[in-house]
Amino acid sequence: MVESRYLPLLLLLLKRRVHAKPVKLSTNALSDELSISQQSASRWLSELEQTGYLVRSSAGISLTQKGLEELRGLHSSLSAAFQPTGSLRLRGRLFTGLKEGKYYMAQEGYRRQFKKKLGFAPYAGTLNLRLDEPASRAPLDLAAGERIEGFKAEDRFFGGLTAYSAIINDKIRGALVVPDRTHYRKDVIELVAKENIRKELDLKDGDLVEVRIDFQ
Repeated sequence: MVESRYLPLLLLLLKRRVHAKPVKLSTNALSDELSISQQSASRWLSELEQTGYLVRSSAGISLTQKGLEELRGLHSSLSAAFQPTGSLRLRGRLFTGLKEGKYYMAQEGYRRQFKKKLGFAPYAGTLNLRLDEPASRAPLDLAAGERIEGFKAEDRFFGGLTAYSAIINDKIRGALVVPDRTHYRKDVIELVAKENIRKELDLKDGDLVEVRIDFQ
C-alpha cells in the first residue's frame, strides 16, 4: 500500500487523466497545486517511480497499473464507507409530468437492461412525485444503485440513468430512476414498475405516495 503522504499527488495525477495517456507536468506546476515545495514534488515523483506507481518519459508522466489499482482500492473503500445503510423513505405528491417517460421506457435498450439488472421490464411510463422534503433524497447521492447505460437507437442517443430498487406504498415493487440529464429539479423523483403504478394503486394527481428504498 502506498504511503498516505503520496495520495494527494496520485489523486492530482488521476484528475489530470495521466492514466489515459502521458501528460507533461512540471514540478513547479505540481508544487503550486499541492502547496508543497518544488523539491518535495520532485522527490515524491522520483519515489513513486521507484516503487512502481508511475513512469516518466519524454512524453510525460503516466500512472502504472499498480498506481491505478491503488487508487481503485481507495475508491472502493471510500464508496463502501459512504454507502447508506438501512432504509430510506421518501414522501411526495403525485403530479402529471411531461409525458416523456412513456416514450423512453418503451425503448428496448432500457427494457432489456432493466430486466437483466432489476428483474422486470418497466411499464411504458413513469410516476412523478414532488417531494415534501427535497433534502430527504440526499442519501441517494451516496448510494450505488444499478447503472442503466445509455445507448444509440433510431439515429439518436438515449442517455443513461441510475435505478434504485423501491417499494411503492408498501405494495408495488419497482424502482426510483435518476436520469443523467433531466428537466426536473431535485424536488422531483420518477418511479417505474412492471405495472401501471397509477392504475394499480388507483392514484390521482395530488395524492401522497410513499417510497421505500432498502440499502444493502
